[in-house]
Amino acid sequence: MSKISDLLQYIPVGERLGELFYANWMVVVSIGLLVEMEASMLSIVAVTIVAFSVNVVWGIIDGVTVMYGMVIGRIQRNDVIKRLHEGDASARADAKSYLEDTIVDSLDEDDMDIVIDLISKSKQVEDCGSRPLKSDIGYALGIIFLDSVMVIPLLLPLYLMPDYHNAVYTSHMISVVIFTIIGAAYARRLNRNIWKTAVIFAIMGTILATLVYQSGW
Repeated sequence: MSKISDLLQYIPVGERLGELFYANWMVVVSIGLLVEMEASMLSIVAVTIVAFSVNVVWGIIDGVTVMYGMVIGRIQRNDVIKRLHEGDASARADAKSYLEDTIVDSLDEDDMDIVIDLISKSKQVEDCGSRPLKSDIGYALGIIFLDSVMVIPLLLPLYLMPDYHNAVYTSHMISVVIFTIIGAAYARRLNRNIWKTAVIFAIMGTILATLVYQSGW
């Protein structure tokens, strides 16, 4: 468990919830393929491979692109700090744009200028070049883990229940429960009504799962 928590610490809670939402939906679509297939263990294995492949590939694409996006962002921020040290007036505007995405965004203009002055007088941070840091790699691995692990609870009914279509339906209902939990988690962190948001997510998940079940995606 400690290794898992080590991975997830690099991913903000909001991004974890968003990744689980998409991962859950992708598995629902993959399992929906079974509705139009002949009932057999071979079909279940085939859809299992599809579900894992889709989610793992998406996790790799999403994780790696965000990882290198972090590297690019760090290079650009370091360049702004360097320009601040050199007295480049245009660097102040760039610094403000980066600070808008941080905790100091709530400061007024004068206090924001004080922060930029402090940065301009600080020591130059070490140039990490284009190499991903441990936190960047941890983010990518954490995304791949979340996308992969989401497949498991939705696939279990297919292997544990003898009735083919009931297993698919049960899997979709599990996805609705997961959607509901994700909605409640969003609401709690956004200081919204947890029950109302959970119900909205449950209804949305039910509609999506039903569409997939009926259309045989």
